[in-house]
Amino acid sequence: MCKWKFDKAECNKLARAFPKMFINYNFEVIIHPKTNVYFRLEDVESQLQLKCKVIEFVSRMASKGLDAKAKKYCRDGLCRYFNYQFTDDELSLIYTKIGGGVNREKTIKFISALETNNAIDKAILQMKRRKL
Repeated sequence: MCKWKFDKAECNKLARAFPKMFINYNFEVIIHPKTNVYFRLEDVESQLQLKCKVIEFVSRMASKGLDAKAKKYCRDGLCRYFNYQFTDDELSLIYTKIGGGVNREKTIKFISALETNNAIDKAILQMKRRKL
């Protein structure tokens, strides 16, 4: 069961970024039903962890998706949610370095960089140089 008391504003922001999104009875956030892009909420304990899950699990479809409409939907949703216009190369790098939850510590550093004066360019450069 989810231990985080959900922030209504954050949930609304996520729903606006991904209008097809819903939460099912298994407490999974279904981002794109047709391609089954989803993540579980049961281990989400904070707003930061929710943001980590979003970038970790949506970045794959946004960068490597075979369905062009689903890829665009996920990419546009990430851009709206994080208020940044990611390029295809940036999304590919994000997926390669932190996609699928391979390194939560790096994901947290990346999210922190996003929220610190919109320092995304620096964070992406650090990823390329393997410092993040």
